Amino acid sequence: MTDPELDGVTVTVSKPRCYKPGEAYSCHILVYPLAEGGYSAYCLALPEVAAQGATSQEAVAKVIEGFRETVLRCRAAQQPIPWIPWDKVEVPNLPGARELGPTVEFPVDPEA
Repeated sequence: MTDPELDGVTVTVSKPRCYKPGEAYSCHILVYPLAEGGYSAYCLALPEVAAQGATSQEAVAKVIEGFRETVLRCRAAQQPIPWIPWDKVEVPNLPGARELGPTVEFPVDPEA
């Protein structure tokens, strides 16, 4: 499905691989246009993972990569991932904002 207001961001809906709880990570991304041009995006439950891009696709791709890097860095350091509990996540009402998610899902063990 493509939302033309999101400058070509494509969200593909397919049957996900089945993971048991605790075996995979996923995130919801908020993407919105900037007044000065371009787009900003961030992971709603991990707002430290944010990026900007000339297009919404570029901003979302950067957030997805940042999400993976953050999760893997925390796991390698044996530190907890600094999630905001989903019931505490606040979705701002920004003009033109769209929530995409879960946008990325990958196994806890990247070798799996």
